[in-house]
Amino acid sequence: MLIVLLAFLTVLMLLEQPQLLMPAAGGPWALGGAIAIYLLVSAAGAGINSLLSRRALNRRGELVWPAVTRRHRAWSAAVQVWLIGGLGGLILLGLGRWALENRFVGPLPLAPQLVALSPFAAALVLVWVGDYPFHRAFRLRVVQNLAESAGVGVWSMREYLDYNLRHNLLFIAVPVSLIVAATDALRLYVHPLLPARLADPVVLIGTLLVAGAVFLVSPLLIVRIWRTSPLPPGRLREQLENTCRRLKLRCRDILVWRSGNTVANAGMMGLVGPLRYVLLTDALLANLDARGVAAIFAHEAGHILHRHIPYAAIFAVAVMGLSGAAADVLVAQAGFSPWWAQGVMLALLVSAWAWGFGRLSRMFERQSDVTAAALAGEEPGESWNDQPITQLGAATFAMALQRVAQLNGTGPYQRNWRHGSIAHRVGYVLWLAGAGGSPAALARTVRRVKVGLLLALSAAISLIAWNLAQ
Repeated sequence: MLIVLLAFLTVLMLLEQPQLLMPAAGGPWALGGAIAIYLLVSAAGAGINSLLSRRALNRRGELVWPAVTRRHRAWSAAVQVWLIGGLGGLILLGLGRWALENRFVGPLPLAPQLVALSPFAAALVLVWVGDYPFHRAFRLRVVQNLAESAGVGVWSMREYLDYNLRHNLLFIAVPVSLIVAATDALRLYVHPLLPARLADPVVLIGTLLVAGAVFLVSPLLIVRIWRTSPLPPGRLREQLENTCRRLKLRCRDILVWRSGNTVANAGMMGLVGPLRYVLLTDALLANLDARGVAAIFAHEAGHILHRHIPYAAIFAVAVMGLSGAAADVLVAQAGFSPWWAQGVMLALLVSAWAWGFGRLSRMFERQSDVTAAALAGEEPGESWNDQPITQLGAATFAMALQRVAQLNGTGPYQRNWRHGSIAHRVGYVLWLAGAGGSPAALARTVRRVKVGLLLALSAAISLIAWNLAQ
């Protein structure tokens, strides 16, 4: 998902600087050849990675061999760097100029961005096609190891592409496209009608309002982009609804997230109750008992209770604002060329997301883990937030988390940028229960981080306002 967002940011930043964009030196044929090379290298990189990883996996005959998965992830990361870097090169060397100058029916919002992103979308599909053989071999090992589990499947190529298109492309592309289209419409149709001193601030404020509205209603879009259906009435649904009432957590519906019994996961999306959904995948429901599902549900509820989603959004806005303001200062005050300033901005964005968002996300995951362990061991009438975590609660959540990892073929020590390793997460909640700890201590640390995020957002807004006033 991050690579799609980075692709959009790359396109937006480069198209905002038309003076950097050059016409294709050899005309349309040369540009077409460059796009063909971009697609070929993308497909070849994914195909070679899949072939070597699949052979190593089959040779070892193990469900999860850490060296294989580490090498596969490393090569996949290199392919993703090529996807973003190659896209930037295509835009700079001809595709961006062609996209800006070839609007088909006059000035159209979003048209240049979609044209510039079309090679990236095609390359992404080719990467998924190339990676599918390894995915299939990996999932067959999972199914073989979990033969007693009736609800575990393996995707066909069509199902694999469909899932990735819905969950890793449209999930980001649809909301971001709505925001970009609105911003373009403001610039094309409203900006020219306003006085010069008001035009830029109005566009900026309008963009922020649209982005907030899209972010607010995006769950309505996502549950339709993904394959979902309401959780049928029964004891489990009643138990989860009772948990929501006890936590004063409103949600629009509890949905079954259809994955062909291949993904064991859960999610909760939405800032406000009328637009909030709980999602539980079919594989999760088929392979965990009610206590396990409730523990995973409690983890997702923790993200809402502690407002992790709004603060993740604050991080994103603050990073974008500070990086953009830094680029403006470099151009206006330090005399940097737009090339260098845009390069610094992109480097700041990548560094902040790769390091800062990873650490922030892992901290939020830990807080939700602790919340789930506390709720899983809660006694009627007790306040889960200040009571010590019980051994029962920690063990219930730990077993549910380990079961989810097994269903997904995730090794206990496999590192995850956003979540951390399963072993580390399980070890922490078990240690906390043994030490008689409660969620309160970690909550104090998270509160300090949230204050820092609010200060960063304030600084970003101040810098943007100062740059607009210059």
